[in-house]
Amino acid sequence: MINNLIQFSNEKFYSFLILFLLIFIYILYILFYKKRTTRQMCYENLDILKYISSILIILFHINIYMKVVYKIDFIITDVITRLAVPFFFTIAGFLIAQNENKGPNYIKNYLIELFKTYLFWSILYLPFGLRYIINLHIAWYLYPIAILLGILYIGIYYHLWYFPALFFSICILSFWKKRWSISLLTFISFLLLIIGSSESYFGYFNDFWQNIFQTYYFSIFYTTRNFLFFGLFYVTLGYMMQKKQLVWKNQYNYLLIITLLFFTLDCMIAQTTPGIDRNILISAPFFVFFLFLRVLYSPQLLPFIDKRKLRRLSKYYFFVHPFVLELLFYFKASYSIPLIFFLSLTMTHILTLVCLYIKKHYPSLPM
Repeated sequence: MINNLIQFSNEKFYSFLILFLLIFIYILYILFYKKRTTRQMCYENLDILKYISSILIILFHINIYMKVVYKIDFIITDVITRLAVPFFFTIAGFLIAQNENKGPNYIKNYLIELFKTYLFWSILYLPFGLRYIINLHIAWYLYPIAILLGILYIGIYYHLWYFPALFFSICILSFWKKRWSISLLTFISFLLLIIGSSESYFGYFNDFWQNIFQTYYFSIFYTTRNFLFFGLFYVTLGYMMQKKQLVWKNQYNYLLIITLLFFTLDCMIAQTTPGIDRNILISAPFFVFFLFLRVLYSPQLLPFIDKRKLRRLSKYYFFVHPFVLELLFYFKASYSIPLIFFLSLTMTHILTLVCLYIKKHYPSLPM
């Protein structure tokens, strides 16, 4: 591992990109850092965090599924964008904890609305899901089972896996918190996250353990990117942070920098050997924890922007961007790299505005 890491870090281009990443995030950190005389949380900053995360997810999928930027593949797909989904889960858990006192059936109603929205978009993406199922060359009578597994586990299309993961994570959290300690669930779910990270560090296991994982898990469940080994921890983390009323302390400044360096090093380690996927990194929870608190307890960021609008935009960016990528995918050979990025983000925004218009005039649609 050490030799691979040294070889990786000796590549000048990667070293430059890693240095750029550290400087960029450090600048953001300086912008965030203002000593406060109060411990007041700024919830509107979470809308900015969600919006940025939605942009990162689009960039991740552009590069993964269109392969347009080979040279900065590491910086895009294996460092920055790996934080987006953990932030989405953490924010969801935090807001559930904040809002559940609105009524005894809040979580139940939240889950119902979440499922209705998920089902609506699953139907829209069903043709793409059927295309994938057909390419598997399974018997036609197994199609309903494949669709059901898609809805309940990996999603009808590649980005929709997040919703069954979020749904079942909230179900477990809701069941657990009525009986046992949230701190205990945080610890247990972190252990499960470590197990789930086996897909990221798969190349570091010897042949015996690789065969065990492949035979008894990955050949059946395909991925650890699910509610049990991924979503549950971050949803619980967000819920716990709100319920415990954790606050930002000045000494956390150093821990934020240390966990950033740890996270970057971890990304490099995971990159130096083949893995099944690199969705789950052991270092990510620590950096997510401190950066989340830093953002939450920062003065209001971008006060001139309507945060409610950003919240709506981030939601539909996530839902509609695969439609745009599907369209652009067939023409990617004709476009330059900057143009692909520009068209992807611009067309996603336009399609999002269309969705907002439809939702405004037909509010009963579960979209």
